[in-house]
Amino acid sequence: MGRLTREDQATRGTETLHLDHHQPGTVPRKSVPVADRSRPVRFIAIGVWNTVFAYAVWAALQAAFGDRLHYLLVLLISWPLAVLNAYLCQRRLVFRSTGSIRTEMPRFCVVYLITLAANLLLLPVLLQILQMSIYLVQAAFTVAVVVLSYWAHRSFSFATDRGRGSAAAEAR
Repeated sequence: MGRLTREDQATRGTETLHLDHHQPGTVPRKSVPVADRSRPVRFIAIGVWNTVFAYAVWAALQAAFGDRLHYLLVLLISWPLAVLNAYLCQRRLVFRSTGSIRTEMPRFCVVYLITLAANLLLLPVLLQILQMSIYLVQAAFTVAVVVLSYWAHRSFSFATDRGRGSAAAEAR
């Protein structure tokens, strides 16, 4: 038996859902691997976990050190722990990537660096404007990041050279 390529391994054993009806003997216009439909659901579930984890780490550090450290410094300290957790969960459980960590991890970090920069810029402004608890403002920002990061990770962090999501992720 010959050796399977990475793409063959990724598509092996998957069912395909045909999105339009077609006559026997013709090729359907669009097919989507059945398991790929669950990726957004997996992302939401892992996003909830990542949100809870990141917020819990930040809130614990804020409670422990907030009287001695500026809240933005606490945010910077909690960030690497949250990103590492998010990367490991999304790589394995959401995108089921078999791509190079050397390629994916820097891309993943770029997405999170952008969200961190936005958080560092917006948190003080929102606290000043909204006059709300720092915990509520940070929680709202974190939820927004979950929503926006799905697109960024699908299109960039775990994308293949063809600009799509990971072949392994799409086939499962």
